[in-house]
Amino acid sequence: LDWTQLEGVRGITATYQDPRRGRVTAGLLIDGVQWHNHTATAFSIQSGFATELRVWNGEVSLLLADGNEVELCAAVVRCSSLTVNDALEAESKLEEAYAALEAAGYDAARRRRLDDSCDAPPSPPPPPPCQ
Repeated sequence: LDWTQLEGVRGITATYQDPRRGRVTAGLLIDGVQWHNHTATAFSIQSGFATELRVWNGEVSLLLADGNEVELCAAVVRCSSLTVNDALEAESKLEEAYAALEAAGYDAARRRRLDDSCDAPPSPPPPPPCQ
């Protein structure tokens, strides 16, 4: 994604499996973004329990304030310039992402898309659009 799209992200609802608490869904306010390369981006988070959300070489994880890192199993981006208008554009963006992973030496076929695969009840519905 281009820089304008990345810096437009204002919030992310993330779901992960906590070893002590089970399935957790958290609303994350984004206060900054760091683009490292075509396969690695980190979002700084305004939170007491988490510090960073990482989209790193095909994997998505949340760095918790206690130093642990957990893999996300679902995420919804809010109030951003990230929009996909139709299936063709979505497929094109996925192909670009896979090509960037392959070019960087990662096996894109082994990377998974977030698919709400936590072993628990389904995620809550996405939040309403921001005003």
